[in-house]
Amino acid sequence: MSWNPHKDAPDLALACFGSAVAHHPASPECSGCPYLADCGSIAEATRRRLEKELGLDNLSPTIKKPKRAVTPSTSSASASPASAKRETLKKADDKPMPAINMTGLSVRTVAFVKPVLLARIDIEAALRLRTNPFSLGSSLGHWHVALDMLFAGNFARGDLIAALQSRCGVDLAGAQARADAIIQLFIHLNAAVERDGRIFLSE
Repeated sequence: MSWNPHKDAPDLALACFGSAVAHHPASPECSGCPYLADCGSIAEATRRRLEKELGLDNLSPTIKKPKRAVTPSTSSASASPASAKRETLKKADDKPMPAINMTGLSVRTVAFVKPVLLARIDIEAALRLRTNPFSLGSSLGHWHVALDMLFAGNFARGDLIAALQSRCGVDLAGAQARADAIIQLFIHLNAAVERDGRIFLSE
């Protein structure tokens, strides 16, 4: 009997078998698993399918460190308090990948959150400090739009979808998928509450 619903899962395989998010050959859990070889090929196929369906780049759990560390500017003349806050939240080569409790999140939401963590952006801290570390013109620009709207007070799902279409250039299906994932994460992290069909910034 298999504990995994995947049709290709071997008998007695755990629920993580073939997961594009959970599979990490270098981790202690995966390296000691007897199903590592079979799991890897299926996880890779799952990852490619999710990337194609969701329009995302690089859901791979493998993190490659740049050869040269980036030293942020310390000029007090040009640095503002807001930019200083963003620098503390942006990725740093010597910092570990932020950890978020994703228990209860949908597979699609996890897929959208993964690139944020791989970029070493601590979105939980950003929500707590109410600062926006995302760049509008980047591949994570949809998070920039959503944080702007949340910090303004409240928004409706339809408002966020329309903003993602106009400001990020994504189609309707892509905007809907991103909006649903973002809203679920905001509520999951207790950064927002839903009332009367609108998403409000938590006090």
